[in-house]
Amino acid sequence: MGWEKDRAEKEMREGTRNIMENAQRTSRKYYENGFQEKIQYWAQMLNGAVEKKDNKSIVRCKEKLDYFVARQLSILHLR
Repeated sequence: MGWEKDRAEKEMREGTRNIMENAQRTSRKYYENGFQEKIQYWAQMLNGAVEKKDNKSIVRCKEKLDYFVARQLSILHLR
C-alpha cells in the first residue's frame, strides 16, 4: 500500500511539472511579438489624454502602460 501512495505522489509531481512546462511554452509561443503593439497603443492614448488634459484618462492610460511594460519585461526575462 505504501508503494501505491509513493507512485501516486510521483505521478502528481510529474503531472504538475508537465503542466508548468506546457504553460511556459504556450505563453512564449503566444506572445512571440510581445506586448509592443499594446504598449504603443496605450502610449498614443496617453498622449491624446494629456493633450485633452483629461486626468481620468491619463491615470487609466498610465495604469495600462505600467501593466503591459511589466508584462513585456517579464517575457524578455523568460527568453
